[in-house]
Amino acid sequence: MAQLGHSLVLLVCTGACAGGVSAPEVSATFSFEQGMDGWTAVAADTGAPPGAYAPWSIVPATDFAYDGEQALRLFMANHTDAAKIWIVRSFAVAPGRTYQVDVSYAFGSSDFGELNRFDLLTGSFRSPPTDGPTLLAGTVHDHTGNGSHTDVGYRWLRKHVRTALPAAASGAFYVVVGIWGTTEFSRTYYLDDLTVQVSPD
Repeated sequence: MAQLGHSLVLLVCTGACAGGVSAPEVSATFSFEQGMDGWTAVAADTGAPPGAYAPWSIVPATDFAYDGEQALRLFMANHTDAAKIWIVRSFAVAPGRTYQVDVSYAFGSSDFGELNRFDLLTGSFRSPPTDGPTLLAGTVHDHTGNGSHTDVGYRWLRKHVRTALPAAASGAFYVVVGIWGTTEFSRTYYLDDLTVQVSPD
């Protein structure tokens, strides 16, 4: 077991690991108490140069947390009407197998009602997405509404997405969580208590 700040990364072998015949099972939890916990912030469709027409940021913040003192704060001024921002992190598994990838997290949103919501994107990839079309095609889409019909401020919601993914020849795969700005508004969201669990199919 390896403790990385307040993130926990655990590899559990599901058979004869020493012989290299069984795939590892991955369980990793991130609460962002010490920073980005190995996740990288990426954006697409924000203008040229990047961010020129749709300023954005994904940073650890202390103003609203689900677990502990910090969460990731995702900000987007969606002046392009198409901006996408996300975090991505690689995980190592044995190649040649298909895996069930479970991603769950706490999502903080002040969006209410049925109109002008953004899209919440969650998925897993054999290589990290670098553009908007690839990101959209490989993720499960949800809306960013917090379930209220009136303005009650920020609320935490639990999100869970399961996908199946064949591992790349390198044994790596990549998990993504992000936001797609589908209307021209400036929005801020929060992400915390992020867990990735991977099991051989």
